[in-house]
Amino acid sequence: MLPSCKEVAQLASENIDTPVKGNRWLKMKLHLMMCTYCRRYNKQMNLTQETICKMDNHSHDGSDDLKKQVFEKVEANYKKAHGN
Repeated sequence: MLPSCKEVAQLASENIDTPVKGNRWLKMKLHLMMCTYCRRYNKQMNLTQETICKMDNHSHDGSDDLKKQVFEKVEANYKKAHGN
């Protein structure tokens, strides 16, 4: 049985810290293949994680302009990769 959207959201959140593996990963992937909403949520989680990591790498300079540039670059890469 496939997990519910609520369970997939939880797995997507867990996947940020520690990759989901095995049977849980397979069930999540199968659900994501069928559910547009969960795919969108998962992509948003990945984009958020990537943005935060890049911003943390540049947080020592305190530049808001640099943070904005990093976010815009990540957003452009996301749109390019996902056809948006």
